[in-house]
Amino acid sequence: MMRRPIWLGAGVVIGVGATVWAEAKVKRAAESAVRKLTPEQMAASARHSARKLQSRVSSAIDAGREARAQREDELWRELDGDGREPAHAPLRRPLNSAR
Repeated sequence: MMRRPIWLGAGVVIGVGATVWAEAKVKRAAESAVRKLTPEQMAASARHSARKLQSRVSSAIDAGREARAQREDELWRELDGDGREPAHAPLRRPLNSAR
């Protein structure tokens, strides 16, 4: 008969302890979030993200330009070196081409 009150007491103690622990953990997380979500911190985070995006876009554009130039050179080589007599005036590279 004594077992039930002991288990009841143990359950109450564990429940209260877990509630206090969870409340403290939530308070710490909320305080940490408030410190991290200041206007200065958010502005710094936005600047950092914008710089990363700018860098990635710039890299993609450079890679695209390089691939375009390489393909253009391949096409000009094919036109210049096919060995056949052209049916019209020979094509010339555009004057603004650096290659």
